[in-house]
Amino acid sequence: ETEVSPGRMGLVVMGGLNPLAALEESGIKTDSKAMSTLIDFDRLVSFWNL
Repeated sequence: ETEVSPGRMGLVVMGGLNPLAALEESGIKTDSKAMSTLIDFDRLVSFWNL
């Protein structure tokens, strides 16, 4: 669970950060954060192996 400060808006974006990159390119400031934690890329496994 991620808290959103008063006066701010939280948004879950599916499909990576490309939509946020488009906002930045059009002059709208964004702030991206992991919802709960970060993990080293080497620890990830293929979805098909789950």
